[in-house]
This record gives sequence, structure tokens and C-alpha cells, in this order.
Amino acid sequence: MTENEVVRASITESLLLLMEKERLDKITVVELTRKAGVSRMSFYRNFQSKEEVLVVCTEQMFRNFVDRIPDFGQLKVFEDSKAFFCYLRVHGRLMRNLVEADLFGIFFETFSRYFATLFVEVYELDRSPDFRSYELSYRVGGLANIILAWVQSNFRETDEEMANVFRYLYEL
Repeated sequence: MTENEVVRASITESLLLLMEKERLDKITVVELTRKAGVSRMSFYRNFQSKEEVLVVCTEQMFRNFVDRIPDFGQLKVFEDSKAFFCYLRVHGRLMRNLVEADLFGIFFETFSRYFATLFVEVYELDRSPDFRSYELSYRVGGLANIILAWVQSNFRETDEEMANVFRYLYEL
């Protein structure tokens, strides 16, 4: 890792830890940089705001998920969704922090872009180009709300149970 990557990772990890104890709007950049062990200048060299830290973290989470599954081209609804729910659980701190800070929209925006790419370009499930945007909105919105409810329940169901929920709804 480069020095800059270490700084960014330290800021991100520190923000997620601080958000477990206090609301994002109450966390100061001074408090964040002190916890991260970096200067304010380092913070502003890498991020414009605390929210941007969360955007970058969420983007990286999705990029890593897509990169770690080599055989995505073949749709396996249960297996792929179980892997996804497992991955979200691993990133539970980020997910809970986004929900508790009323910033689930950050997840939703990133999720929408990646899901659209997977749906249309990877899985080639574009049933009707005329209705593509509506179908994507329907699927993304539904799945995002399922994920939101799951996070709000503190990940009550297992990854397998969530994959079964998704498979059931996917097949409707």
C-alpha cells in the first residue's frame, strides 16, 4: 500500500469506529484526524467531506465484491445472492453506520450502478430494452429495501435465509 492509501484507510476505519459512538454530524474533522493519526491537511488532500469518506468506502466495497467473484458471467441466483449477503454482513459496521446516520442513500446509489451493470452486461438479463430503466428501478429498489430492513434488524436472518428470500422474489 502506498502512503496515501494507508492514510485513506486509516481515515475510513477511524470514521467507522467514531460513528459507532456518535452521529456523523457531531464528529469533527479534528476528532477524526486525531483518531486516524493524520493531519487535517492529509484529510482534505484525500476527501472533501466526511460523507465522501463513506461514498469512497462504499464504492470500494462494491468494487472488491465484483472483483472477487471470477465466474459472475453464469447466473446462480442462490449462490451469488448468498455470497452478496455474506459480504454485506462482513461489512456490517459500514452498513449499520450508513443506516443509523440516515445515509443509506450512499449505499443505494452505488448499489444501483453495480446492480445495473451486473443485470444488463454480466448476466445479460435484459428482457426488454424498452422497459430496462423501469425494470432496473423495480429490482434495485426492492432489493435495496430488503437489505435496509435486514440491516435494521441487525442481520437477524442468516445469509442463506436472505438468499432464499431473494431467490423467491427473483422468481416471481
